[in-house]
Amino acid sequence: MGTLPLTPQQRHAVTTSGHSVIVSAAAGSGKTAVLAERYAHLICDLPADQRANVDQLLVLTFTDAAAAEMRGRIEETLHTRLQTDPENRRLREQIALLDAAHISTVHSFCHWLIRRWFNEAGLDPTTSVLDADEAALLKRETLAGLFDQLYQQVETTAPPGSKQEPDLSQATGREHLSIAVNPEVEQNSLLCSGVSPAEGLRGYGNPRGLKPAARNAGAGTALAAGFNELVEVYGLGEDRDVATLVLQLHDFVASLPDPDGWLEDAWAIVAKPQARALPKLEVDLERELTWQIEYCELATARAEAVGQVGQHYATQIQDYVERLREWRTTLQQINADHSTTDVRTDEAPTVLGRYETVRHNISEFAFNSAQGPRLAKGTDPAITRARDRARQELTAVKDHLFQDRLKKRFALFSVDEWVEGLEFVAPFIATIADLVTAFRNAYSAEKRKLTTLDFSDLERFAFDLLHRADTSDQASDVARALQCRFAYVLVDEFQDINPIQHEIIRLASREAGDLPNNLFVVGDVKQSIYRFRLAEPTVFAHRHDAFREATCADEAIALQANFRSRP
Repeated sequence: MGTLPLTPQQRHAVTTSGHSVIVSAAAGSGKTAVLAERYAHLICDLPADQRANVDQLLVLTFTDAAAAEMRGRIEETLHTRLQTDPENRRLREQIALLDAAHISTVHSFCHWLIRRWFNEAGLDPTTSVLDADEAALLKRETLAGLFDQLYQQVETTAPPGSKQEPDLSQATGREHLSIAVNPEVEQNSLLCSGVSPAEGLRGYGNPRGLKPAARNAGAGTALAAGFNELVEVYGLGEDRDVATLVLQLHDFVASLPDPDGWLEDAWAIVAKPQARALPKLEVDLERELTWQIEYCELATARAEAVGQVGQHYATQIQDYVERLREWRTTLQQINADHSTTDVRTDEAPTVLGRYETVRHNISEFAFNSAQGPRLAKGTDPAITRARDRARQELTAVKDHLFQDRLKKRFALFSVDEWVEGLEFVAPFIATIADLVTAFRNAYSAEKRKLTTLDFSDLERFAFDLLHRADTSDQASDVARALQCRFAYVLVDEFQDINPIQHEIIRLASREAGDLPNNLFVVGDVKQSIYRFRLAEPTVFAHRHDAFREATCADEAIALQANFRSRP
């Protein structure tokens, strides 16, 4: 590992085996080097019956640059070992095989998978893959064609003079609808925006008194009418923002194992807001609290690690953790008392009261306003930098976790306000869901004409290959073949994973089979507070939390030492 020896934590991460491992690695903690050392360890150091060849290791990351860096680091690590043991014949053989090693992005792995089993995937072996720019262009052209069809239907069915100009004085309504369906917020974006849809849309009224009804994705006239309303309200008469929303939501649902199910669930929530919205809010809030507890415990450790100058900031973060635990305990009691999918009418007052207590406590919470330690003029710059790092930990918790993720999304509006808001936006949400479905169908048809796939198709076909036809969580014969082929699976930058990628990796590893678990993942939970592309950062935190349970046979390891800067 360069000139630095392995720390005890790093050494343990390199050598532990026989189960799955999740490594939480802070920036500068040497995580890439640990992955490379583990790769070498699995090839060279294990007992002969556990040792792997290069072609039995699967290494995945999320960008071409990261994959190239990982391949280079692994090659460097193996050559360094060879310099100290030049007579090691096995090591020479494995180095010679490196060009054929499975070290790639998740997309490249998916592409290899469907080329290898193209017949089972039902694909033409000559199918090509669109690059990002080509896919974006085809999407725009396809969506423009769909919108043209809808406009034509509107023109042929609307009575003369029926078009209404939007009220520009009520422009905030479109912003609230945007947040209510914003796929960048979370998987649960319909509820977790922190903005009551009723607030903005009340100015428009519920267009023509529309009520939630059965979705009409297949009814062209009904969809066209809904589309026309959406353009007037959300786009203020222009369809550009509607197009952006449809494309964003399309890309988001494509990153899920069950996109159709997600769209149907979204509609079910707005169709029965009190019965379905409340339990969803509770489950989502409990999930968020669990993730924040996990993150803040690590943030506390990082602040404490800089020394005495970080103690003030560590204490404030830990105080926040205690409040998070209190709120989560109350929610867990609520969820234990009723169904997680529906609330009966007789349960509603009690459940609403408890949830409102948690919501109110979150809205009223404030961090201690006391300032951190002031350093005397001439203080060692290294100590100042250490204090600043600890202060940055607290700032991230206060501004991003509490204000942006918790308070704005869950505590600004009561459940009653949310129910009212969902009733207002329900027709628009149904139209958006139907537009996404119609666009997905049209875009798929265009790709079939061109015999092409895009990156999300690579994931979708790979996922379909890896799960059984009758259930999405059980390994198929193809997945079991991969589990036999790859003795160990290593994944870098795991905080950048999206839900369907997570399922692909789970099914390809032995976590979905009968053999001992073999998945080793590394990620930076600090980076996971910021969404990367279509990543779902809570996947990392939830896995880390589960692996820390005493009853779990798998293992969570934290790397905190920072080799880039020291106080």
